[in-house]
Amino acid sequence: MMDQIEEGYVVIPESVLKRSAKALEEVGEPDNNFRNMLNIAEEYRKAELTPVIAYNFDTGMMICIVKELYGKKLH
Repeated sequence: MMDQIEEGYVVIPESVLKRSAKALEEVGEPDNNFRNMLNIAEEYRKAELTPVIAYNFDTGMMICIVKELYGKKLH
């Protein structure tokens, strides 16, 4: 897997998201964006797809894309 999806985006390992979600849960934030992103990734896995989570440090945007469909034009 490439380190950058598009200009400005960096792939974030799920292990980092899990640690971040756990840290926020421990301080009383059980419903956090890291947990939400992990839940989205799990939904893709249930559909037998490969989720890829990327973060843009300039905009602060975190996205979850599907490896099998990345770069393909869908109608």
